[in-house]
Amino acid sequence: MTREGRNTKRRSDKYDVSSVWDYTGLRGDKRYMALASGISSVRCKQGILSSSTWIDYERGRVSQAECYARVSSEFSIDSAEVGRAFKDARDSLQSNDELISVIRHLKAHSNGTLHVFAMSNISAPDYEFLRTKPVDWALFDDIFTSAGVGERKPNLSFYKAVLSSTGADPSRTIFVDDKMENVLSARSLGMRGIVFEDHHQVVRTLYNLLGDPVERGRQYLTLNAKKLLSITNNGISLRENFSQLLILEATDNQNLVNLTDTPHTWNFFQGKPLLTTEEYPFDLDTTSLGLTLMGSPEDVAHSVMDDMLDYIDDDGIIQVLYLKPLLIERVQERIGAEGDALALSMRLRLCAYLDLRNDVDLRTLLPLQCEDGGWEIGWIYKYGTSSIRIGNRGLATSLAVKAILEMQRFPSPRPSPSTVLAKPEQAYTTAQSSPTHFLKHKSDSSIAASSISMRPSASTSEHP
Repeated sequence: MTREGRNTKRRSDKYDVSSVWDYTGLRGDKRYMALASGISSVRCKQGILSSSTWIDYERGRVSQAECYARVSSEFSIDSAEVGRAFKDARDSLQSNDELISVIRHLKAHSNGTLHVFAMSNISAPDYEFLRTKPVDWALFDDIFTSAGVGERKPNLSFYKAVLSSTGADPSRTIFVDDKMENVLSARSLGMRGIVFEDHHQVVRTLYNLLGDPVERGRQYLTLNAKKLLSITNNGISLRENFSQLLILEATDNQNLVNLTDTPHTWNFFQGKPLLTTEEYPFDLDTTSLGLTLMGSPEDVAHSVMDDMLDYIDDDGIIQVLYLKPLLIERVQERIGAEGDALALSMRLRLCAYLDLRNDVDLRTLLPLQCEDGGWEIGWIYKYGTSSIRIGNRGLATSLAVKAILEMQRFPSPRPSPSTVLAKPEQAYTTAQSSPTHFLKHKSDSSIAASSISMRPSASTSEHP
């Protein structure tokens, strides 16, 4: 469980002062699904773990010896085999170093406002054994076990006990768990619940919930400055001016881009053309954009505009006219339509230009940010004959950052009573849970980890 209490500009509509995380590395009950020799039937394993005897064992109401004896009797299994199977499962546990590293990084960069808690369904003997594992236990601000509290997930009393002890604000709590029923309980209390299905998916979600999307996007661009090249869908890198100019227009930072130094007209390609004719003509689009952004002398601009007059059609038309009210109508029709990060960002920027608030596409764009702070590549254009597509992650990221900033300039709408009461999912998006979770909140943030950031070894785990 995590709690966030950061005074940041990001996502303030969801996380004002604190947010709570619940992280899992051991995968909760799934740790026992990796049992070896003695209990071969998966149905039998599931039956044991969901039996009233096992539930009482994890709640600290029966001893290990009594639990194993009951299980042996109820499922017609030799008690020695039961003990050996669960011992093998415990011995197979190993630290989920990737997950621990992510939590440590987030906590270290929170200025002391992020707290990490563990919340796990685990018996007292199993927890005692778990503490002998080489894990960075100091990472957790507190650890809550079902045996210690006397309740298990998904029972709400367990969650309420942890929230009461930590002082965490459910609306600013993130709960991560690999079991949907546990996540649903957290969501019912107002936490942001995330189902742990894939390590990278969870890490991306955590970074996106706790990080500033604009700051992270800018860091990506800075780290990749001068290397924001375009690439085709078949993996060929292209050095071209048009995307570099678009990045410059979105960021106003020439240190990020590589541009051909040209005094007059601009070519799409930098150097020798690729995947096309050996000689590629200078074009008006790239030239117009280049002269506009680079602040060319007035006489050069006029010279280029004179050249443009040579490319009018039979009707003498050299510009496209549109009616702004009609454009607004058409753009409003497109809000919410599917699109990648590049398409969403361009639509958001157009909405900002037309003074249209667009929360729908903004909510879609934000979760698409990757772990490294950038957004995935978007296909900008393609070769006409071969249909090879060309895209640029730097451009997608710079446009996303610009779009977010432009949308942030719009005042937040006042929530109506019906809006407040009719959005349970919004409350769900503020907490997460996992077999071991909860982070504390006191004007800061908290993280809760499930199963104490451990996982079965690859040889015995049935989980990816």
